[in-house]
Amino acid sequence: MFFLVLRKITNNKWLMACLLIGSILAVAMVSSIPLYTNGILQRMLTKDMEQYQKDTGYYPGRYIMELNAYSNYTGKARVDAYNYFNNRVEKDMAAKLNVPYIKVQRLGLDYMTFEQPSADGRKLTKTYCKLYGVTDFERHIELVAGRLPLAEPVNGVYEVVATKQAENSLNVMLGQELTLTDETKMLADKEGNPDPIKVKIVGLYQRPAKADVWWSEGSASMETALLMNFNTFNLSFAQNRYALTTAYWYFGIDYGKLKVEDLQYFNAQLDAQEKYFKKYAGTKWEYPARKILAQYEKRADQLRLTLWVLQAPILLMLAFYIFMVSQLIIENDRNEIAVMKSRGASGMQIFGSYLLQSALLSGVSVCAGPLAAMAICRVLGASNGFLELVSRTALPLQMDFNTLLYALYAGIFSVVMMMIPALRATRVTIVEHKQKKARRWKAPFWQKMFLDVILLGASLYGLFQYNLRNETVLVTAVEGMSV
Repeated sequence: MFFLVLRKITNNKWLMACLLIGSILAVAMVSSIPLYTNGILQRMLTKDMEQYQKDTGYYPGRYIMELNAYSNYTGKARVDAYNYFNNRVEKDMAAKLNVPYIKVQRLGLDYMTFEQPSADGRKLTKTYCKLYGVTDFERHIELVAGRLPLAEPVNGVYEVVATKQAENSLNVMLGQELTLTDETKMLADKEGNPDPIKVKIVGLYQRPAKADVWWSEGSASMETALLMNFNTFNLSFAQNRYALTTAYWYFGIDYGKLKVEDLQYFNAQLDAQEKYFKKYAGTKWEYPARKILAQYEKRADQLRLTLWVLQAPILLMLAFYIFMVSQLIIENDRNEIAVMKSRGASGMQIFGSYLLQSALLSGVSVCAGPLAAMAICRVLGASNGFLELVSRTALPLQMDFNTLLYALYAGIFSVVMMMIPALRATRVTIVEHKQKKARRWKAPFWQKMFLDVILLGASLYGLFQYNLRNETVLVTAVEGMSV
């Protein structure tokens, strides 16, 4: 049967070519809907995120979790809470978003003080500051003076860096040694007396002009903070002495890698994680750009519906085109169909040959249609109007499972339209075929009654009345009730 179908295709090669073109166009139009929708929404998502950063000054991929350990936990419970969340936040939270990210972690003692002489030198004044251990800060700050601190303390003195503004806000200078006292009394000896920490400022830094994703906060929040090596802080204070005020996790999510088709899963994960952290005291969780993402599922549905409405007339015309070309092919094959039935071929066998023929054409269409859809969407993405091309970044088009699924549905639809004429033709016997050819052609009812002429005349009369009415309005500036 396969070779018989190939012979029939070559016998009607021009009609088959027309049928194939129509089928490819139908598949391309249908598969372009998810392709174009995702491309437009992906561009809108990127633009909205960029606008968010311009408006707020914050990176739109900020994923933040903060633990207030001092107010909600005591003693060893502080470090236990930190260790618990530290194990969960990245592995069970950020990693499940399935988007690349960078991680920044900060541990802090927020209520540290040191004493220094007043301006007149007569008394000592107390100055408040923060002591932070921050991961990987050495590679993301710009040193103004001095050097980076060593990881280990030197003769019991911890090396730190401070912002350039700290010279004024804290009244300190490069190379100065400070004795820090913990006002919360978490750092105390066995008798409960404060156990001071000695630090030395070995470097002054500032935020780089081109700050990267590592900077989750403005530099103002770091003006009164002294930074030291993260591991040193964690081991020396949090793990061994249970001294910890706050823990802060920041994940800079690469929103450029966030795909529109994954937004439903992404938003569901954010909802679940927000509910999870609400159960625990002292936790603060936020994804500030979440409001932007929440509206995209609705926008996708609206855009998809609009595209269906716009393409429905074109798809209807393509369906009629495929049907009419298939009918012409069947008309050319009627003698052959009648001969085959007279020689014992069943209607199901003949129907199966046309089904195989339609499946071959639709198979080619399903393969070529998505590629044609990509070309159509690229042209649409570069145009500003009808035949008006503009210089614009190409749409981020990506062929996914939905595109192929839409193409398959369109291919099945093409097969159905091709098989409607074949289904009717396989029921006709050779006797009925000869009788039909011998009969004199009879005009249909609408031609006998000249309905086409009557409708054409009514249309012309309506057009004449419309033009006459417009002229009356222009001359008299008054719209009459009738003409």
